[in-house]
Amino acid sequence: AACVILALTAIAHTGAIPSGPIPPENADQAALQKLMQTCQLNLLGTNRSMQNLLTGFNWFFTLFFAGMSAASIVLRRAHRDDAALIRTVAGVNAFLLALGLVISLLYFFIVPTAFISAAMICFIVAYTRLARA
Repeated sequence: AACVILALTAIAHTGAIPSGPIPPENADQAALQKLMQTCQLNLLGTNRSMQNLLTGFNWFFTLFFAGMSAASIVLRRAHRDDAALIRTVAGVNAFLLALGLVISLLYFFIVPTAFISAAMICFIVAYTRLARA
């Protein structure tokens, strides 16, 4: 279930990326968007705008969740009989998602927070159920 939630998160996030920034409602927002797109920062010899960084983080976020989902599915299928390994993977994933949940609560909004929470809970349930096995 957690892997499906992570895959759905990646799909939903991919669908939201091409929509681009929300059109500005006033001159201040328009100026801010222009600055985000045109003001270049020198990051260790590479010039990037804030919009470049935001787009990169958006795609990485998508890739991270798709990758976590795929890796977990592959490990589960390849090592179906190794409960200790599957439990360890579920625990690591739950821990990473717990850290992601903190970030989400501080910087994101309800939709990613809900997806992250649901996936984390599923991995915690898998971890605890495998402990009993």
